[in-house]
Amino acid sequence: MKAWKSWLGLTVLVIGAGSLLLILVGVNPIEGWIALIERSLGNPYGLSRVLERTAIFTVTALAFLLPFKAGIWNIGVEGQLMIGALAAYSIARLTSGFAGPFVLVFMFIAAAIGGMLWALLPALIRLRMAGKEILTTLMLNYVAIHIVRHFSNVIWKDEGYAFPITKLLPRTATFAGLPRSEIHTGIILAILILVLVIVFMRYFALGFDLRTHGGSLRTARFAGVNIRRIIMFSLLLGGAIAGIAGLIELSGGTPRLTDGIGLGLGYMGIPVALLANADPKKVPIAALFFAVLVVGSTGLNKLGVPAGVYEVLLGVAIMARLAFAGKEATVVR
Repeated sequence: MKAWKSWLGLTVLVIGAGSLLLILVGVNPIEGWIALIERSLGNPYGLSRVLERTAIFTVTALAFLLPFKAGIWNIGVEGQLMIGALAAYSIARLTSGFAGPFVLVFMFIAAAIGGMLWALLPALIRLRMAGKEILTTLMLNYVAIHIVRHFSNVIWKDEGYAFPITKLLPRTATFAGLPRSEIHTGIILAILILVLVIVFMRYFALGFDLRTHGGSLRTARFAGVNIRRIIMFSLLLGGAIAGIAGLIELSGGTPRLTDGIGLGLGYMGIPVALLANADPKKVPIAALFFAVLVVGSTGLNKLGVPAGVYEVLLGVAIMARLAFAGKEATVVR
């Protein structure tokens, strides 16, 4: 009951803060909220976009959340996602002649390995040189952007176009649409990852060790937890999940590699995880909340509302969540 009260209080505060912002920019709050809901939930296309954004936000939040539960700050979800997308696209291009219907399986493996390898360097720096992963993972995001830009603009560039663009993926390398809807099956993959994370954290000994390490280093040592293994495992697993998010974005969105693929999605996973209070079961709720604001903000733009207003609302939502959570706000890892 207390959890529902905190979410209700969060919703009321966000609506109040949003209404005040709309008044300040000269827009009728009632018209603004109606436009946001109609754009996000009031039509089949908007609803499909909300569900797709919910799925990708859920996966990127889990990529941040798992290391976070171990006391590790994986700020590099953005770069890991982009490298995962690059690895998946490269596999599709290299195997399109013989992989056939199994190409998505190879792309899945490549994306997971790509994201994992991109998280390996920060993990090694943390273990060998006691470097702060919050900095190394963040800096690698910018390296990933330039690598993906080079591949999309040079290596995999379609020579049939004057401007830099890659070829479309073959149909076998994209997620099929669900019957009678505009939603792709990549959402099913996101749900599967969520279920596996919940089961892992609750029923597996390694998941318990991970939470113990995040809760108290002294307790983890007393319990015989292998500290080095937990640091390495949590970052690699977070990287693998972020890489899979890259595959979902690539094969479920515009099926071509671009230099801006996934931009902002990795960073969005951080506030989603924080809004969910680092609880995997609450991540889809927080992701849905964010998805409605992100997709619905295009409706606000048509009323002359600045694009940054919804970002202010996201910040208000996080602060309100921490305020209404009470004791729960001190994230239990």
